Amino acid sequence: MSQSRPATSAGGAIALVLVGGAVATGVVTVVAAFASYPSPEMLSFRASTGFYLFNCALCGLVTALGLLLCRPRGPVPPILAAVSALVAFEIGKRIGALVAMMVGLERMPDGMVSAIMKPHFNKYLAYELLAVLIAGGIGALRVAMSGGFGPARQGQGSGGWTGPQPAAGFGQPPMGQPAQPYGQPYGAPGGQPMQPPAPSGQPSFAPPPHGRPFPGSQPPPPSGQPFDAPPPPGGRPPAGP
Repeated sequence: MSQSRPATSAGGAIALVLVGGAVATGVVTVVAAFASYPSPEMLSFRASTGFYLFNCALCGLVTALGLLLCRPRGPVPPILAAVSALVAFEIGKRIGALVAMMVGLERMPDGMVSAIMKPHFNKYLAYELLAVLIAGGIGALRVAMSGGFGPARQGQGSGGWTGPQPAAGFGQPPMGQPAQPYGQPYGAPGGQPMQPPAPSGQPSFAPPPHGRPFPGSQPPPPSGQPFDAPPPPGGRPPAGP
């Protein structure tokens, strides 16, 4: 069973967004150079609003592409992706227009550079918001799929199977029972070894601790007289058999 990937750090997510923005700048430059090339061929298509919107959407998608390869968290990656998409499109379309003029006309007309670099507030700026929405939306969706905008919870992202647990082998104490000394079986009193069985024909009794006998643990007397019997009259021991 495979483990889920851990969450990407904030620095890693930001680096991927910046890389995506740099790649998006190059893509917009190529598309803008094709659209601004001074040639009558396909002019209606290259100057259409639909082609401009396609360039905006492509910029937003490429900018947020790096976030699809990681597990970002927090609101910073989506916001940074939206801003990077807008900056990438503004820089890419100006560089593309300059490249198209230099390649198509082989010279730069007077005042053309300043006219291209000057910011313009028109309907095309509103179209560029499509790149912002796509990049920010993809980033927010990826963050939501990775676990939310909050901080990573402890233990999340690593709940995979860790393998079978080893069972208690021979000589190991059961669950909840303290360990016993080596060579002593479980169930014996602590610190006292178990007595081995007595040989055949000998009484099975053990010498009591501290020299004090337990009741019933002494061997029978050799004369066959019952144990703890009163002495005979006169104090003389009985004769042997």
